[in-house]
Amino acid sequence: MSYVGGVRARLVRDSFRKMIEDSLSELGWFDTNRNHLPVTVKSGPFNTSEEILPNVVGVSIEDVMTQELELGSLLEEIRHFAYVDIFAQDDPIGMQLSGDIFDIIRGKFSALNASGIADGRLRVYDLSHATPSIIFYCDLEDVEINRNRNWELKFNKFWWIIAVEIVDNYTDDLDD
Repeated sequence: MSYVGGVRARLVRDSFRKMIEDSLSELGWFDTNRNHLPVTVKSGPFNTSEEILPNVVGVSIEDVMTQELELGSLLEEIRHFAYVDIFAQDDPIGMQLSGDIFDIIRGKFSALNASGIADGRLRVYDLSHATPSIIFYCDLEDVEINRNRNWELKFNKFWWIIAVEIVDNYTDDLDD
């Protein structure tokens, strides 16, 4: 199968979301005995004009930029600008949840088995298979964490945003 175009972009986004979700699961964020509201992970951006329930994590890729790496070749770098929005129930949960996701992306949890990080790189899987295998890797660069300072809506008060550039270098569908 060719992994180019929209399929490739979707696999990058889905693998990034899966890495975050699997890592949070290993860290116990979905355990029923935790002393906070349940945490859920979703794909796609939020509609910030609608109320967002607490402890929801949204993973989205909103912008893409390409750059030719070698003159006259098909090798190019694709930068997916990914965002992880965390709407927490309160400040302590938000700080811990966003801090965990920040360090998951940076590969700081070396004990995680399902993190999807290999030597600081994102493992990209074809998740449509019963037993997904790694089909390529992407680099994770320029990770930053920010707080939203617009508190007009009560659910924005505990909103953290993690931004990361997912860098995919490939030539064409022949290298997959």
